Amino acid sequence: MRKRCSCCSRKDIRATASPASSSFRITRCAHVKSIYHKLRIHSKQELVNIVDARRAAH
Repeated sequence: MRKRCSCCSRKDIRATASPASSSFRITRCAHVKSIYHKLRIHSKQELVNIVDARRAAH
């Protein structure tokens, strides 16, 4: 079984039976994984920490 990305495993995302929305979720997860990879992070919390640190620096 493949490990799900953090965006897909969030409780606030409601699963629907619609193939279109399922496809959208898969695409969104692919984009999130790509962003995480480029930033060399693994979780949403790491992203929040980066944003907070940059805001504090300005």
